[in-house]
Amino acid sequence: MAEIVVLWGPTGAGKTVQGERLATAKGWAHFSTGRLLRRDPVTAAQLRSGELAPTAEVQRVLTEAVAAVPRHQGIVLDGFPRTADQAAWLEQQLPQWGRHLRRVILLSIDEATSRERLRLRSRSDDSSAAQREKWREYQKLMQPLVAFYQPRGLLAIVDGGGTIDQVTESIEATLA
Repeated sequence: MAEIVVLWGPTGAGKTVQGERLATAKGWAHFSTGRLLRRDPVTAAQLRSGELAPTAEVQRVLTEAVAAVPRHQGIVLDGFPRTADQAAWLEQQLPQWGRHLRRVILLSIDEATSRERLRLRSRSDDSSAAQREKWREYQKLMQPLVAFYQPRGLLAIVDGGGTIDQVTESIEATLA
């Protein structure tokens, strides 16, 4: 059964950069949930305002993406799940996808680092108001998700504040 690795953390934590690196190193598919949702006309407007996309829309977009990946190929997901309900849905969905969850890696950064990284990337959905809303939502949703995965032995917390190479090395160590 092919593996799925989830990269999770606040906006600006480096999930997409690290997801691309991990997928390339393993020959896996990589799905940035944020990227998928920003390309979807239904969810793009919500993201620009700093809101999270409705769970049903996220599940639809993600299911379509996963269906396009051969069952033998691993997948790196970044930015999903964001809630305990989404985590429970993913857990139920994995057998249908013919996959199992190997690890959930939380890239931990502080709010100042998040804000600075978002300023540097200058994306349209990273306005100051949107940044504040994304940070508040992340803080609200983080603990239930940690509580979901930690008892299952799937959660690894990685300091996302280092250089790209340092964070990559830390992620690789959690998968060794």
